[in-house]
Amino acid sequence: MSDPKDQSSKELPADSSKSSEQAQPTGSPFRTSVKQKIIKGGLYLALRQLISVGMSIVSILVIARTLGPSDYGILVNALGIFYFATWNGRLGLNSYLIKQRDLEETAPAQVLAFLNLINVLLAVGLIALAPAIGLWTGEPAIAELVRWLPLPIAADIAASVSIAMLERELAFSEVGLIEIGAQLANYSIALPLVFMGWGYWGPIAGLGSRGIVMLLLAQYYYRVRWQWQWQWSLMRPALSYGLTFSLSFWVITMRALTIPVLVTPILGVEAAGIVSIAIRLSEQLSILRMVIRRMSVSVMSRLRGNAEVILNTISRGMAYQALLIGSVCSAFACLDSWIIPLLFGEAWLRSTQIFPFIALSAMVRAMFDLHAGALYAVDRNNQVTQSYVVYILLLWAGCALLMPTFGLWGYGIAELLTIMSNIWLHRFLRELYGTPQYGTAVWLTLAAMVPILASLISPVVGGIAFVAAYGLVLLVPTVRAVPLGLFKIVIAKTSKPIES
Repeated sequence: MSDPKDQSSKELPADSSKSSEQAQPTGSPFRTSVKQKIIKGGLYLALRQLISVGMSIVSILVIARTLGPSDYGILVNALGIFYFATWNGRLGLNSYLIKQRDLEETAPAQVLAFLNLINVLLAVGLIALAPAIGLWTGEPAIAELVRWLPLPIAADIAASVSIAMLERELAFSEVGLIEIGAQLANYSIALPLVFMGWGYWGPIAGLGSRGIVMLLLAQYYYRVRWQWQWQWSLMRPALSYGLTFSLSFWVITMRALTIPVLVTPILGVEAAGIVSIAIRLSEQLSILRMVIRRMSVSVMSRLRGNAEVILNTISRGMAYQALLIGSVCSAFACLDSWIIPLLFGEAWLRSTQIFPFIALSAMVRAMFDLHAGALYAVDRNNQVTQSYVVYILLLWAGCALLMPTFGLWGYGIAELLTIMSNIWLHRFLRELYGTPQYGTAVWLTLAAMVPILASLISPVVGGIAFVAAYGLVLLVPTVRAVPLGLFKIVIAKTSKPIES
C-alpha cells in the first residue's frame, strides 16, 4: 500500500489538470466561496434530514402500528417497486446535469422532454406487470397498489431535473425546502387517511400528493420549460454518461426489490413488514450518511485535482460517520427491545432480532460512501458498479440460501455478508489516489460493534458493553480528537456567521 503523503506524485485523471478549480490558490476567494457553499449546503441538508427523520419516525409509528405487520408488509412491497422505479427511471440524467462542465442552455428542457417519454413507458410497463407481481408475491393486493404508482413516479422523475440544476449550483438550501415541502404534503394526506381506515391506500395517496408538490416547488425554484421534442445529438452524450452512471445505481437500488423479490415469497408479508421496519429504523438513525452521500459527488467533483485533499476528506469523513452513526445505532440496539414494543406494539418485537445486523452493515457501508463519491467524480462509474454487483449478489444469495432455514436471522446474516463488497471500493480508490487513513474509523467501528452484538444477549449487557467500549476507545488520542474536532466545528459555526 502506498503512503498517502506521497500521492502528489501519483498519476491523476487526465482532465484533472484542466479543472479551473484546482488552478486557484488554496486561500483564493474561489475556494472560500465554494467552501462556504458546501458548509451552508451541508447545514441545510442536515437540518432537512433532521426534520425529515422526525416526520418519518412519526409516520412509521402511526402507519406501522395502525396497519400491523401484514398490511404494512403489503405496503412496503409496493414502496420497494416505487423507489426502484423513481431512482432508476432518471437514467442517471440528473447526475449528468450536475456534473457536466459545459452544459448547453437547452439541456435541462431536453432532458425533461426525454424523461417524460420514459414516464409514459414506465406507466405502461407497471400496469402490464402488476398481475405478475401479485402472483410472484402471493398477494393480489400488491398488484392493486402497483397500478397506482405511475403518477407519483412520473412527478418525482420530472422534478429531478430542476433539483439537479439546483444541486449543480450548490443551492442545497432550496433543495432542502423542496424535499421538506414534499414530505409535509405526503404525511398530511397519508396519516389522516390511515386514521380514517383507508389502510395501506393512505400512504399511496400520500405519495401522489408528495410528487405533485415536489414538482411544483422544483419548478418554482428552478423553472425548466416543458416540451415533448428532444434532439438525439444533445441527448446522446447525456445518455452515454447517464446510462453508465445509472448502471451502478440500478445495481445498488436492487436492494429496494429485496423484499418483493425474496423476503415476501419466502417468508410472507408479515416478515416483509418486520424486515422493512428494521431497515427504516436503521436508515433514520443514520442521518449523517444521507447528507454526506447526497453531497459527495458534487463536493468530490470540486476536489478531484488534489489527491491529498481527497484522502484527508475521506479519512475524516469515515471517522465522523463511524462516530455519529455507530454511537446512535449501538445505543438504539441496546434499547430496542424496550423501545419497539412501547412505540410500535408487541407484534413488532421480532424486528429487534435483525436490527443489530442491519445497523452494523449500514454503519460499515456508510464509511465507504465517500470512496464511491470520489470514484463517481472522475467517471470511474464501472468500478463502483463492480462493488455494487458484489453487494447485491451477496445480499440476494445470502437471503435465498439462509432465509428458508434461519428465517429472519437468515436475512440479518445476509446483511453482514454484504460488508465484504467494500473491499472493491477500497481497492479502486487506492489505485487512483492512494490509501486513506482507516485507523480512527476502525477503532470507532469496533466500539460500536461490541454493544450492537452484546445487545442480542440483553439490553443490560448491551448497555454495559456500550459504556465500556466507548470509554476505552476514547483513551486513544486520535479517536478522542474526532468528537473534539466536531465540537470545535459546531462552536465555530454557531459563534461566527459564515460570510457571504
